[in-house]
Amino acid sequence: MDHFMEKVSETSLSYDILMYDRSIIAIIDGYYKAGAPEKARRYAEKVVTGINAEIKYYNTLNENNKGGMNYTIAQQNLASLNFLVNIATQAGDNASSQKWSQNLQAIAPAIAEQNQGM
Repeated sequence: MDHFMEKVSETSLSYDILMYDRSIIAIIDGYYKAGAPEKARRYAEKVVTGINAEIKYYNTLNENNKGGMNYTIAQQNLASLNFLVNIATQAGDNASSQKWSQNLQAIAPAIAEQNQGM
């Protein structure tokens, strides 16, 4: 995995959660399973930063633009953050798991409220 990550540029391997590509999540999971939590955390933090930016953007949209695809993307970001919490927990990385779980709890309510309005 190190060889792969050294050869692939950040522009080629997105740290954003995309509908068609969640490769970075598999890499983070792989690093945890390989016993390299520091590398998993390094890449996961970039993903979490992207998720926070996506949710922040979503929250700036007016009510007419919060539905449809934008809502789907927000939901996918929350699901991916939840997955990161779970894989960190399974790997025994409790500090990261707790940090990301708190982050998830902080950003999820706005998305849940939107779902009730749909």
